[in-house]
Amino acid sequence: MSPPLSRITSRWKSTTILGVLFWSGCLVAIAIAARTHRAEASRVTELATHFMRSRDRFRIELPDGPLRRGDAIFAQDASGQWTQVGHAISDDESGAQPSAEILWYGSQPASHYGFTYCRNRGTLAEAVEILLPAERRTVILNKIAAAQRLHGPELTAAFKPIIEQTLRESVPVIQQALVRAVTAHQAEFDAIGERFEAELINQRVVPLVRSEVLPIVRTHGEPVAAEIGQEIWDRASLFRFGWRIMYDKSPLPQRDLSQQEWERFMENEAIPVFESHVDQIVGAVKAILRDVVKNEAVRDEFTQVLQEVASDDQLQALAGSIVRDAIIDNQELRQVWLKNWQTAEAQQAMQLANARLEPLVREIGDEIFGTRETGISPGFARVLRNQILNKDRRWIEAQVLPTARNEDQPAIAEADDRSHPYPMLFFADRD
Repeated sequence: MSPPLSRITSRWKSTTILGVLFWSGCLVAIAIAARTHRAEASRVTELATHFMRSRDRFRIELPDGPLRRGDAIFAQDASGQWTQVGHAISDDESGAQPSAEILWYGSQPASHYGFTYCRNRGTLAEAVEILLPAERRTVILNKIAAAQRLHGPELTAAFKPIIEQTLRESVPVIQQALVRAVTAHQAEFDAIGERFEAELINQRVVPLVRSEVLPIVRTHGEPVAAEIGQEIWDRASLFRFGWRIMYDKSPLPQRDLSQQEWERFMENEAIPVFESHVDQIVGAVKAILRDVVKNEAVRDEFTQVLQEVASDDQLQALAGSIVRDAIIDNQELRQVWLKNWQTAEAQQAMQLANARLEPLVREIGDEIFGTRETGISPGFARVLRNQILNKDRRWIEAQVLPTARNEDQPAIAEADDRSHPYPMLFFADRD
């Protein structure tokens, strides 16, 4: 038996009312959420836009490094904000040219963009560049300069006697240790010297002096030397020298007349000639040095020789060994420093420095790493992800081309060896 019509009508009304109330509640909840959490609503919009975009796949050739699955492609919009427009879904390093397959979901086709391959190698220099950009370095240097002006005289007066005493006692200890270290390594010095003489001096420096330096010396030095030599020759008396030499060869008792005449001639004749030409000699020397310095062949060769000497592995190892023996591993020097920096005067100076400089150190730390109130700084967040989590190492930046690329042309990423910050910055939700 079918239910009465009134019961059916009542059930339908109840269901309709419940449905209207349910969907009205959902709409109200969405409206409240949109008002109170606009950021979350924008994220939902971004996600919806992301999934509704048309997707394309293409292969991109890479210049000098890999692109792993999931590595992102970023592009800047008109406001300068970075947006992810694609990512790598596979990579291929088997061929001569590394490549990767890209899933593209940008608002414009990929053919409208040029690509730059960027990477962070995780070096200390990159971390310093991220943590201390130019603007932050300027701020920190200004803080240090202000602290120096405020506390410098007081700290200098406190530490100066300790430093002076330490250096006075350290210098003789280091000198003695250096003498011992050099003596112990004398055979190595001799071997390096012989090698430099054979490889650098005889084979490169001497031929260079003969071909480039001596002509310059002759050009500026010969006229002055010839003039001086002629004047000395005109003043020399062959008769005075001749009979004195003959006398010295004879069996007579005095045998040093020629030496006496030579000393008289040098004192009374030759030296005055040289003194009268001092200005010409100085001018010639200046001209020689000027032309030698201006000579590109001499300058380039001597620069290369000095660089080779400075970068010589054997010499560097020997220098490091001497420094280690004379300073780093010098127990006597260590005792001198410990004795001077454990005194009551030194402890008071360090306590004074701690009291004066701790606020500055905290300000610099807040500037670099962030604070409890504001959270970690963007640069420190990037360094943590890059250095600790090994994230954000590779990505591609897309730039809009003036003219769209032909669809048949392959996409090629150009290399950029400069240090780049990763375009996206990830923070944990503070709430």
